[in-house]
Amino acid sequence: MWLVVALLLQDTPVDAVRQSVEETAAASYSFTVTGRFRRRGEWIPDDILVSRIDVFQSVRHGATILVKGPEGLWKTPDERVGEATENERPDVADMMRTLEEARPPHLMTSDLVAAAKAVSRSDDTTVDGAPCRTYYLTFPEKRLRDELQEEIELAVRHGTLEKPDKILWSSLRGHARVTVRVSDGRIARITEQSSVNFSQGDREKKFELRLTLTLGDFGKATLDLPDVVKKRLGIQ
Repeated sequence: MWLVVALLLQDTPVDAVRQSVEETAAASYSFTVTGRFRRRGEWIPDDILVSRIDVFQSVRHGATILVKGPEGLWKTPDERVGEATENERPDVADMMRTLEEARPPHLMTSDLVAAAKAVSRSDDTTVDGAPCRTYYLTFPEKRLRDELQEEIELAVRHGTLEKPDKILWSSLRGHARVTVRVSDGRIARITEQSSVNFSQGDREKKFELRLTLTLGDFGKATLDLPDVVKKRLGIQ
């Protein structure tokens, strides 16, 4: 009887997604992120994260991160931001912030599960022809509101959005989906979206965030770095 109960408990959506995180982290993989910036990269199980945005490539090992620019030199994100200020490239500061704050997709999934107020099974689907199970996550209003407030303020500062007269928080919506491959329990795709309406004059508009991560090449991603860079990063 207790064995049956234990097996049922292990099969809850939350446990299933957590197990997929462990399966995914056990091998290297490549990924793409579509959001404010398009980012590509690889995860290597020795706590190594490689990311590429535009002409920049970062490698992080633990807490240490170096970024290679178009000139081929490896520098810290702060050094890159300083150069951007001199060369009047304000977008580089945001790229460096994104690279510094980037987390491996499997850990992003852990963050989503930890923040979710509910996780449930959704419709099954396929990714690149592979059968997958999908899990639907919903979040507390405060998390959604804080995230959207920050992004709206950022868009206003960058001049891509005129400051709203009023944000209509009653229209707040948001969720995430984690899609897991049936064959090996690894994460194939993560999508997150949230939105809120706002008013400008007599018009009502929608501000929306969308993030999509696609994972693949499990066990095939490798690290190709000069020895001097590996040494600076503490990679054996």
